[in-house]
Amino acid sequence: CYDCEEGFFGEDCVPCPRDCGHGTCSSGLNGTGECLCKEGWKLEGKMPCTSCAEGYIGPTCQLCPGFIESEVACNGHGQCVMSGTQAVCHCDARYGGEGCESYDFPFAMVAILGTIALSTLGFCMCTMRRLARQPHTLQGPFLNRGNSFSQSEYVEISDMSDLEYFVSNDSRDWLIPFDSLSLQCEVGNGTSGQVFRSLLHSGGGSSVVAVKRLYSPVTGQEYFQSFFRREVSILSRLHHPNVVRFYGVSYYNRVLYIVTDFCPKSLSALIENPAAKGPLQESVFMKVINQIVSGMGFLHSRNVVHRDLKPANVLISETEDVNICDFGLSRLIEPDATTMTAEVGTPSYMAPEMATMGGIQCSTKGDVYSFGILLYSTWSRSKPYGDQGMNPFQLMTAVVNGLRPVIPISCPPALAHLMRSCWHQNPDWLLSMYTEEEEYYYPESPGRVPSSQLMSASSSVSTIPAAASHRRSSKDSANASPRGGGYGTYEEEEGIPPREDDRLLDEQKPPR
Repeated sequence: CYDCEEGFFGEDCVPCPRDCGHGTCSSGLNGTGECLCKEGWKLEGKMPCTSCAEGYIGPTCQLCPGFIESEVACNGHGQCVMSGTQAVCHCDARYGGEGCESYDFPFAMVAILGTIALSTLGFCMCTMRRLARQPHTLQGPFLNRGNSFSQSEYVEISDMSDLEYFVSNDSRDWLIPFDSLSLQCEVGNGTSGQVFRSLLHSGGGSSVVAVKRLYSPVTGQEYFQSFFRREVSILSRLHHPNVVRFYGVSYYNRVLYIVTDFCPKSLSALIENPAAKGPLQESVFMKVINQIVSGMGFLHSRNVVHRDLKPANVLISETEDVNICDFGLSRLIEPDATTMTAEVGTPSYMAPEMATMGGIQCSTKGDVYSFGILLYSTWSRSKPYGDQGMNPFQLMTAVVNGLRPVIPISCPPALAHLMRSCWHQNPDWLLSMYTEEEEYYYPESPGRVPSSQLMSASSSVSTIPAAASHRRSSKDSANASPRGGGYGTYEEEEGIPPREDDRLLDEQKPPR
């Protein structure tokens, strides 16, 4: 008339042989000593009840919607990911509902097509028979075919095996099988896609990575030709400690996934932290700014223009180092190029010429302008123009006409001068983040901003050689295109007198 205590089993009440993780040992006189996992956890492996069973996801093994009904997560029509503490489905195109159980079929289109089909039944049957006798095969590699194809030659790309036919050998090295990725939880989203903390399984191990799921579903060959020639060619050759590392791209259900290093924080979260007050610590501020300059200088040295430099696109790694990311708007330019056509960036950080030229005029000077606004945001720990109450169109109009952030009176004069130098009305007078040979704008460290020059409130005018940092040729002077209207008055309103070299710059700018 006895029984074994918890954790012991059998007639001799021997201890259970191992830790059951998220489960319990089958104990008692009639127990077997095996682990009994809680719901959502599986028994297999050396550490039982420590990994999620099929249909469950996340650190607490949450049940994926649709799994109970179909024994497949999201009913097999989407990707199950974590959103906060809940498992949710990101449904494939035309599917909806909590578990991707509903299909949005275009009934109106069916009626129209049905009417047409009935009136042309004979022709359609002949056509279908002819097509059935001529099965379509993919022609590859696609990039060697040139542009001599018509819309009728487009073939829908359904999976990674199809995609391999459409890219060059160099680009093929950057393709990642989608089943090598495990999307865990959403960590951010923007205008072009969602970003997930994920695992990349390779060589028997796993690495934590960031996976960006692009919003727009794509299938056409022309898109992939453009994407791999432009985006992959840019990302795959940018190897720098302050530029986010690129692993490759994947493709699943008509959606592209870009795989990069995972960074747990961003500069925007750092400067907008409601628990912190006042400017960032000098050491933190200088490290962040220097590393941004280093990373952007590297991009410009490779003829890459970012075009959307802002705190949200400056990630902070686990080692507290800067990683510049999100090259969705980046473009490769030739060394002698002055213009290129493409999208534009975020209004608060966008250079005036990007608005006045409709996004056509684009160079590294636009990134320098954005860096000046980023300097202001990082120092003041506030959003630029946050108190203006304007919509994006009104804001860009005001910026073109000379509006700039009001520099706080507490800002060191040398740092205020650097901000003004970066967002000067005339783009031809801007600083450069990349210089060649001995032409360094900041002599203490090429391409970096010395702490002694920016942070010391008692810095003299000579600490930042403005005349050297605003070099331009006589040709530049003749062809200078001003950035709209007034400049140089905002600091005076806040009690910071413009430096003498700022006055000289302002006097020499072209008239309105």
